[in-house]
Amino acid sequence: MKFYLFGLSLLFSLSCHSFENSGRFGLGATSQTYQNLPAISLKIHFSEKSAMGTYFSYRGTEEASYNFGVRYYNSIVSEPNLIFYGVLSGGILQTYNGTTSSSGYEGSIHFGTEFFFEEIKHIGLSFEAGISMTNIDEFIFETSASHIFNSAIHFYF
Repeated sequence: MKFYLFGLSLLFSLSCHSFENSGRFGLGATSQTYQNLPAISLKIHFSEKSAMGTYFSYRGTEEASYNFGVRYYNSIVSEPNLIFYGVLSGGILQTYNGTTSSSGYEGSIHFGTEFFFEEIKHIGLSFEAGISMTNIDEFIFETSASHIFNSAIHFYF
């Protein structure tokens, strides 16, 4: 009986150590874009369950390559230092290969996680995997995933 009471008290005390995500604003960097262009990323948590984000990347001088998109995050499971979420994103893009310039759009559905270090709660690292669609000259449907060197990092204020 003592074991069950200890287990229940441990289970209910986990929420005491979690922190509020509602109202947090994050500024960071990501490589989770078309052709892995490094991008500036913004993320705003409206509640414990939902967040909106945007990203922008740019490369070039006269003829440029760029990505611009918006993302909607929906939290599936929220742990004290870990958030599992689903994300729906869409954006516009332009690529330049040296001679011609092409523009199009992209969309994706991913599942991911963002984790925070215990002592540094202002930094979040995100990893995602899912499917994406791109339409530049032709329609491409592909799987996509990020790893430790291709992740997003946000500093939350």
